[in-house]
Amino acid sequence: MAMAPEPLLLPARALIRHALCRVLSQGAACSALFGDRLYPNRTEHWQASVLPACGVFALAESPLESDASPDPQERRLSLEVEILAQAGQGPCGGPGAEAPEQGGLCLPQRCSLDDNLDILAAAVEKALTLDAIGEAMGAIVNERRAAAGKPPLEKSIRQGERRWPCDALLLLKLTSLDLGIAVDGEREIGVAALSFDLEYGPLPLDAAGLDDFLLASTSIREDFTGRVELPAASDPIQGA
Repeated sequence: MAMAPEPLLLPARALIRHALCRVLSQGAACSALFGDRLYPNRTEHWQASVLPACGVFALAESPLESDASPDPQERRLSLEVEILAQAGQGPCGGPGAEAPEQGGLCLPQRCSLDDNLDILAAAVEKALTLDAIGEAMGAIVNERRAAAGKPPLEKSIRQGERRWPCDALLLLKLTSLDLGIAVDGEREIGVAALSFDLEYGPLPLDAAGLDDFLLASTSIREDFTGRVELPAASDPIQGA
């Protein structure tokens, strides 16, 4: 019998994007507001037939270069959480949609476009924390390992906290919120774009249970071509 193929492995940026979507989908307020219309890319939320919808995608990544962060493998990832909504629709989608109060947010049955965008943006900002994203990263990696028939990763003590080996997050900061209107065919769509900077470091040595590709780092040269660097052969990764 042929063995099932191993599930697609996620590099660091993709793992972080998927983790952000998972955090939003599991929060009471965001799940009530967006339902299943949370996408880890820059296109699918624009194709949603029902709004509101949300897309999470990367804008840029650069090495951290400072006295406080001398490690060249530490990165600053700029992320966008883009929210789409329509005027005259309740936050749960559809005119007059029933929407309970969630997470301290008052969700009226009918909203102006600006009220809708403010409610949605506030829910996203409140849900996204560094600890929640790190937990989601560990859960995603363990789900993929289980699908591949591998044992789960275990948490270890790092920086005085129990953390997953794949959680190398250092800092999360909201840098801007831009609001506007876009025309998509016959629809006028309100857009709220929350920009975050997320800093993360190299995976620690106790992440030996991870696959090589999850441990890889990508460097960008001036010609914008990517180069994936796997761990050195002198430090073998012990496969599970």
